[in-house]
Amino acid sequence: MLKEFQKKMYVITPKNPNKHLLRYLDQPFIKTFGFNEAEKKYIINGNQCDGLKSKLCRMYYPHYVFKRKGRKRAKLRKGSTAKIGKAVDNQIQEYIRSGKKPRNALALALLAYWEQAQHTLQAAQVPVYIACLDRATQADVITEKDGQLWMWEVKTGYNQRPAQGGLLGHRAVPNNEKNHWELQRYYTHRGLVDEGLPLFASHVINVYQQKDEIVVKKRKVPEWVLKFDK
Repeated sequence: MLKEFQKKMYVITPKNPNKHLLRYLDQPFIKTFGFNEAEKKYIINGNQCDGLKSKLCRMYYPHYVFKRKGRKRAKLRKGSTAKIGKAVDNQIQEYIRSGKKPRNALALALLAYWEQAQHTLQAAQVPVYIACLDRATQADVITEKDGQLWMWEVKTGYNQRPAQGGLLGHRAVPNNEKNHWELQRYYTHRGLVDEGLPLFASHVINVYQQKDEIVVKKRKVPEWVLKFDK
C-alpha cells in the first residue's frame, strides 16, 4: 500500500540540473516522501506527517477567518481560486518536464518574468521536511541564476483583504494573508537549507490580472521575518 503514496512528487529539469539540487533529491530520506491524497497527509519513511499550513495557523493566526470576497475597490484586480492555482502549478511543472508552453496567462507571465530576470527553471513541487515544526510541505518552484539557487512561493490572484489584528507572538505584524504567505516561504526555505540545499534567496511571487494586464510582483522579504534568524 505504501508504494501508491510514493509516486514522484516533484519535477526536475532534464537540461543540466543543478548538482546541489540533484544531491538534495537523492537523499534516502527525501526519496521516501509521498502524499496520501485521501487523508491530505504526507508520508515520510512510512509514517504520516501533517502539512505546514495547519501548523502555522495554530502558531500564528488561529482565529483568522478566511473570506472569499475582497473589498469592492479591488474589483479591477482579479482574485484567484484553488483551481486556478493548481492549473498554474501543473502547467509550470509540465513546462519544466517537457518544455510544453503553458496555456494559462498567469503561468506564461511567471515564465516570462523568470526568463527576463535570467533565471532558469530547475524544479517544482520539491518535497521539504521542516524539522523544527515536524511538518512537511513542497517548494513551489526552484530556479537557478549565476549558479545560485532561488526558491519561489507562488501565489495567484490579487489579495487586499484587511488584517484581522496581529499575529500571535508578533502583535505589531498585521494578521493578513500576505504575511501568512511570508511565513510559508520562511519555513519552506528553512526546511530546505536545514536538509542540505544551499539556497541563495527565496521570495513570494504574486501573479494576478489587473484589467487587461497580468501583473507579476516579487515581494520583498519583510523586516519582521528577517528577524526570525537573528
